[in-house]
Amino acid sequence: MESTTGAISVYRYGTTTLTTQFSANSTIPLIYDGTAWYVNGATNTDTYDRVRHSNAITAAAAISASRIIVGTSAGYRMAAAGVAFDIGYPVLWATAAIAANATATTAYSSYPSCTLRNNKSGITLTKGSSAYLVGTLAGSTFTIGTAVLANAPSSADGLQYVPVGVLYSTYQVYFEGGMPTVWEYGANGFAPMEVGAAADAAQALETALDGAHLVISSSNGQLFKNGSESTVLQVAVFPNGGGRIDTMAGGRARFGAGAYVEWRWKHEDSGTWGTVVSTDPHLGQDGMQLTVTPSDVDTKTTFEASLVIPD
Repeated sequence: MESTTGAISVYRYGTTTLTTQFSANSTIPLIYDGTAWYVNGATNTDTYDRVRHSNAITAAAAISASRIIVGTSAGYRMAAAGVAFDIGYPVLWATAAIAANATATTAYSSYPSCTLRNNKSGITLTKGSSAYLVGTLAGSTFTIGTAVLANAPSSADGLQYVPVGVLYSTYQVYFEGGMPTVWEYGANGFAPMEVGAAADAAQALETALDGAHLVISSSNGQLFKNGSESTVLQVAVFPNGGGRIDTMAGGRARFGAGAYVEWRWKHEDSGTWGTVVSTDPHLGQDGMQLTVTPSDVDTKTTFEASLVIPD
């Protein structure tokens, strides 16, 4: 039997070229036929530490190996300052180079031991914290800023952030991409921002509340002699943009399921306001009415109502 020198292929089960590795400390029987080695032992093919995006992606421009890549309908590009991507496409890690306009299945939504310095040279972040692509969001288009990557902000900065993993050093992460969640620093601190329909609904609510006013009418006038009259106080809400809301059902349809009317009262000589509890029998029409009787008022009393929209 003749032998050859140089690189010799190793085949698994007689037909498939071996491309993976054996478990550590394995004893492996090999058979040499003069041209190649053959192995029938089981190989270690687990991928427990990574998730491959098995559908082929197209490179809109040349992609280097070991880079965060972002996509649009035109294809994927390396994440870099000024690059815009669609948040409807997953953020991925390219393990191999991809030529411009070529397709590949070597991108992952989760991958171990990734260096962020391939996307941003010299970057140093905080070990043990999350790393984010940083930029601005307009509609569904996220444009990466000059910093490219950053830690979470400690105050409002007008920027948006897409998480890409937790740092196990000052520049290396276990990459966690996938479909982007966009974060920003707002009234509730650093948290996921509302995008799409949720943001539209929030904006519609804000618009409705902005300039809305509440009017209280009385069935029996505005001023009474102590202990002499009864009256029913009725709330009507006039939202911004027109219309009149006379029922709590209408109020909740316009301002959200948690909306309610809160009534308060104050005696002239007390200086402090009291709140009418929601179970008070004087309330009617799901809180839109308050009945005041002679026995309820023995001194000058002021009543007010407000529409409450919980966060």
